[in-house]
Amino acid sequence: MTICPEYDQIHQEMADVHWKWQNFNEMFADQAHFELLNKRLPGFGVLAHNTLLDAVVLGICRLLDPAESFGKPNLTFDQLKSKATTDPSRLAWLETEIGKAKAAAANLKTHRNKRIAHLDLTNALGPTMVLPNLSRNDIDDVLALLRGVMNGIGEWSNEPERGYDVLSFGDADQLIWCIQQANRLCELQDDAHCQRLDQQQIVDKLKIRPFAAKRG
Repeated sequence: MTICPEYDQIHQEMADVHWKWQNFNEMFADQAHFELLNKRLPGFGVLAHNTLLDAVVLGICRLLDPAESFGKPNLTFDQLKSKATTDPSRLAWLETEIGKAKAAAANLKTHRNKRIAHLDLTNALGPTMVLPNLSRNDIDDVLALLRGVMNGIGEWSNEPERGYDVLSFGDADQLIWCIQQANRLCELQDDAHCQRLDQQQIVDKLKIRPFAAKRG
């Protein structure tokens, strides 16, 4: 039995933001991956970094918006809490846990309001845009709190725990693997062109597979 339509749809939104966050981490959390992108695809690397990070921040902040904006209902955790239960103790728990998530997302909300969804004039025209730093811990902490809310609601209806942070590998992991292979072939081609390696040495190096995709 479904808890309510709002719960089901927020589940989909949660899965989407976790998937984007996983792809971001596969590309940029590993220093070797970051250096590889910076070496081979610096422009794309910056674009992918900023686009994925902003998408994650926006996705989280939307879910933590008020239940209504200008008299129109929003699909948010504030909207969900009144639909998920009428029990006073459960409502109090939801109020507390959602409040914790909102507090943890304060820096994210500043970025959403002043840079992503809107372009704050003072910041845009100032000598530098002064916004709070964002860290992976900021996002990890908020997502952990939101997972706790979703799974807490699910327990009331004997729903299985939803492992949003335990997903199959994202496409970014496979992309990094392909770039690694291309980079390796470029280096071998350069070695051959500069006659640092002879044909047999190149064949021998091709037999060595130092990189392995994490899936497949």
